[in-house]
Amino acid sequence: EMQHLMLFDETGAWDEIIEAGLFKEFANSFLIIAEKNETKAKKEKEKILYARFSNDRAKDKGIRTLVTVDSDSNPHVYKLSDSMFSDCHIKCIENTYKMLNDTYSEKMTKEDEYGGQFPKISANDYSNANDKSWELTRGRNEVIELDFVDGKTLEDLLDKNLSDGKIERFFELAKKYAAVINSARDLKKFEMTPEFKKVFGDIKSEVLQTLDATSVADIDMIPANIVVSGNEWLILDYEWTFTFPVPTNYIIYRGLHYYLASDAVGRQDVPDDIYEKLGISDEEIEVYKKMEEGFQHYVVGEHKPLSTTALMMVNKPSLHIDNMVLHTEAQVMRQYHSVVFDYGEGFDKKDEKPVENAGIYKDLKVDIPIEADYCGRTAKNLKFNLWNYDSSLIEIEELAIMTADGRELDMREKILTSAYKVDESVYYFDHGSPCIYLMDIPSDAKRFVATVKIIETDETIKQALVPKILWKRGLKKAILGKNK
Repeated sequence: EMQHLMLFDETGAWDEIIEAGLFKEFANSFLIIAEKNETKAKKEKEKILYARFSNDRAKDKGIRTLVTVDSDSNPHVYKLSDSMFSDCHIKCIENTYKMLNDTYSEKMTKEDEYGGQFPKISANDYSNANDKSWELTRGRNEVIELDFVDGKTLEDLLDKNLSDGKIERFFELAKKYAAVINSARDLKKFEMTPEFKKVFGDIKSEVLQTLDATSVADIDMIPANIVVSGNEWLILDYEWTFTFPVPTNYIIYRGLHYYLASDAVGRQDVPDDIYEKLGISDEEIEVYKKMEEGFQHYVVGEHKPLSTTALMMVNKPSLHIDNMVLHTEAQVMRQYHSVVFDYGEGFDKKDEKPVENAGIYKDLKVDIPIEADYCGRTAKNLKFNLWNYDSSLIEIEELAIMTADGRELDMREKILTSAYKVDESVYYFDHGSPCIYLMDIPSDAKRFVATVKIIETDETIKQALVPKILWKRGLKKAILGKNK
């Protein structure tokens, strides 16, 4: 239950440990399986090599995936319902297989627009395996068997182009991926349906109505689920296929999003305009983000995954050191310097704008627009916050308001501050939270510009300033005393 601080790439490290055959040396728990002495029948039973429990979902969508090997060393892949509630989820795969093959069958020999033969698209073959139900699940679950396919995935090929520095070939392959998904034979303009709302949410967007959609949509047709063998592309997993209109660009976006989200070497170098190059606009992406959020909620339903429950109970998430450093730097940068506007009701945090190019000790240049607030009111006053030093010495080289008609108003003689004026443009703050106020700024003010030199004060400078500050402080008290 201790907070977990990630200081290195743990996924990559575990991959290396497993590859080196050292997993058991680092494992923190063990599963002991006790069974009767091996018999002839036992020898014929398939050995489980891999098992994945997809039970962090709603009950009617929970499944298991098993990879086994028989006595003749033949591998097998099974998908099983996790309970009777998800039997239908497995049974639906039969119809999905037929529909996917029909959807892409007419495109087998078409020349693609990016050069070369358009790939032959097909879904991974399956067979009913309920005869294995007793052996695998004691007869309680629906079972299908998928062909075991060994080969390079589209994800592997994309990665290879990146690692080889063949960025143009990477884009060609990404475009071919998009072209394949857009080759569905039933393509037509999107129409909202009750089924769409159930899975993706009731999304209000004019953008949706302009998009091409397919009514046989395998939204998990991501690069990792496509095996490429010459001119044939095989869809490995089609569990999440829907038979109502879904924008094809959403499938493309989703495939690229999860590809790029991985920390695999090279993927961070993919140019940011990849979506634009594949014909996906920023407006679409905002819609697709909402769709993905709705889909994830549909998959999980009211079920609370163990990972989420543990996090809620312990409330101590894993912290990645790189993210912590970036977050801390961003937080500190936001705290350095800022400008706050007063629209007639005092200075409010919501009206604060950070100075992005700030450093702790450096020449500070500020150029910030002065805009009306959400009620259309113009700014009345302005507060320029400097970094929270214990004490600081600043030289104001420029402090001005730019007006709508292009005038530059020098405001250096109109500032209010709690600092001691050391010289004509030099001020000394002997306290934290230094700030400068500009009151009654013009109604046609459009920009606030400033150039300020922040000077680190050591003890020598402070000692030189003390007599002058004390003298001014004593003079002020004397004047105030006489006025009383």
